[in-house]
Amino acid sequence: MMIAIQNVFRYFVVNSTNREYKKYKVNSVHGPLCPNAKGDNKMALLISNEEYKNGLDALYELIPPRVKPLVSFLENKIFPIMKEKSTFLDIGAASGDLTKIIAPCFQSTTVVDEKHIFEYIYNKHGFDYYIGDFMNYNSKKKFDMILCSHVYYHVPIDQLEAFTKKMLSILKPNGILVVALTAPRGANHHLCLSLNKDYIHSEKIINILNKLNVSAEKESSTFKISTNDFQKIYAMCKLFISVDCFANSSDKLTEKQVETISKKINDYVLSTKQDNIYVYLYEEDYLVIRNS
Repeated sequence: MMIAIQNVFRYFVVNSTNREYKKYKVNSVHGPLCPNAKGDNKMALLISNEEYKNGLDALYELIPPRVKPLVSFLENKIFPIMKEKSTFLDIGAASGDLTKIIAPCFQSTTVVDEKHIFEYIYNKHGFDYYIGDFMNYNSKKKFDMILCSHVYYHVPIDQLEAFTKKMLSILKPNGILVVALTAPRGANHHLCLSLNKDYIHSEKIINILNKLNVSAEKESSTFKISTNDFQKIYAMCKLFISVDCFANSSDKLTEKQVETISKKINDYVLSTKQDNIYVYLYEEDYLVIRNS
């Protein structure tokens, strides 16, 4: 399903988000830009804070950050079938780009993220929040909708099943869990697979759900990012690959391996050039689990 990015939505998301992002960059002295499970920059060998910032700059300039296709999916396919929209949980909300758009549809919104530097955003928008590892999040509250968007990459492999069980355990009856993940198809997937055969994608999470006897519906999405600026598309691609493939293992890479990864990313970006324009296609899947 190819979903076009509409100009009106682009203006709203990019401009409102950039205001938050500029403040985020100013406050980045409170912690590294590059995220990881422990809150420090163990990914620095693969992608430095400066490279991570450049990737985010490119992302915010070129597209709404992985937001538009998912928002369209939620608005058109999920919200119409929900029986109640009282409580919403966003796991790994980061700077809240997506949360801020979805929150008005619910009576209350809770976010979980490990980075303290985002607290000012959560307070500003009136979100309940927990700063820390989701596995340590303890609350009696249950949710009508839980969103887990591109978070599984940060979960240690031996905790994937427990992480999934925990999300399901706090889902209300008739509640819906939506998981967004890189899809195991297309050139981006083949690049990821060549760099890390164990990287997390939607098929691996479906296998875990099957093991738990939990059924999931899958919706496929593709969106296109185009620019004539090699440095911008390279910075964004390196950001995606670093997080999607190595969020939990980059500190184990050698300098030689990092050099090889960087060269493969460089060659891949060059291969996307069409008539002096670099065209990057990002494939993702949305998994929908209903607690019925």
